[in-house]
Amino acid sequence: MDVSIIIVNYCTAGLVAAAVESVVHLTQGVSYEVLIVDNASPDGSGAELQTRYAADEKVKVILSEVNLGFGGANNLGFSQSQGRNVFLLNPDTVLLNDAVSLLSLYLDDNEEAGVCGGNLYTAEGQPASSFKRLFPSVGAELSSLMCHVPEKLRYGRNVTFNHTRHVLDVAFIVGADLMIRRSLAEELGLFDTAFFMYYEETDLCRRVKDMGYAVRSVPGARICHLEGKSISNLERKAEMNFNSRSVYMKKHHGSAYVALCDFIFRISVGLRLFVLTLSGGNKAYWGTMKKMFDKR
Repeated sequence: MDVSIIIVNYCTAGLVAAAVESVVHLTQGVSYEVLIVDNASPDGSGAELQTRYAADEKVKVILSEVNLGFGGANNLGFSQSQGRNVFLLNPDTVLLNDAVSLLSLYLDDNEEAGVCGGNLYTAEGQPASSFKRLFPSVGAELSSLMCHVPEKLRYGRNVTFNHTRHVLDVAFIVGADLMIRRSLAEELGLFDTAFFMYYEETDLCRRVKDMGYAVRSVPGARICHLEGKSISNLERKAEMNFNSRSVYMKKHHGSAYVALCDFIFRISVGLRLFVLTLSGGNKAYWGTMKKMFDKR
């Protein structure tokens, strides 16, 4: 088996079915299996998917009795997978070409690369955030505070999307379409389950780099990312993001460094809320971020 494709479902049966359909129709250059992990969906979508793919030998549906979070569910799928390379694919994605083959062949041909991902596009075909150039840090917080101008000056147009025709070294791949070598995933234990959702791919790529492997953007692989379709509650999204950010910072940095990062981040949150107040925009996400800081 060349590739194991793992998709986590939580009340997103329609999105998962569309993702699987795109895999079946476009993947031709490699042998593959699809493992759908249902994260104890309360809407019965796990059983729905199990029935839908009961006769499909390439698709296996795994029902978790509890919600393990994004990382934990991927770990469960990984434990039952067989592929030489493992492709973690979000439920709110649709392949636009034979991305699975392109990414798998890249890992096979480039031993120094441990993780890779393709270019993500919006439903309208516009470039979407596909990777980050900086790990969470003081530098990253300052760049964000300055509307990412420092990163744009250094990387040009290729800050979060690969506009070139060449493979790029990046800090981490957005978790919507991350492929990793099986041997490396086994050595690392794949995702750290301390992250319920968000930052698990950031942490994974950092550990991959700490082991001396590269993380690469492969622009030939193209995937549509319907970002936000799998999580519509902005307040809940902000809470999970805030909590996972805190876990990441404490895991990889000392207390004084974390305090400085938090100080800069809090200024960014305040400025965003100020701008949204003036413009009449939706303050649900950033307002929740501020509340999370205030609770500390």
